[in-house]
Amino acid sequence: MQVNKNRTFAYAEIKYFKVWWDMQDNKTKDAVRLMVKEGRLDLVSGGWSAPDEATTQYDSILDNLHIGQHFL
Repeated sequence: MQVNKNRTFAYAEIKYFKVWWDMQDNKTKDAVRLMVKEGRLDLVSGGWSAPDEATTQYDSILDNLHIGQHFL
């Protein structure tokens, strides 16, 4: 995405993004922040992980979103 400015990417599970983020240097983090600001990297929903649609409870959905968005 840094080479081709026309590319975009949507990322949903913040838990895995955080694992990757914690291993990056400041230069990479600044590049990611710029891509988010420009709308080329979209962190969709902001949930910590994808909810289980089959047996999800209301409180679990809210906790999942809160944890993910707190990191962001």
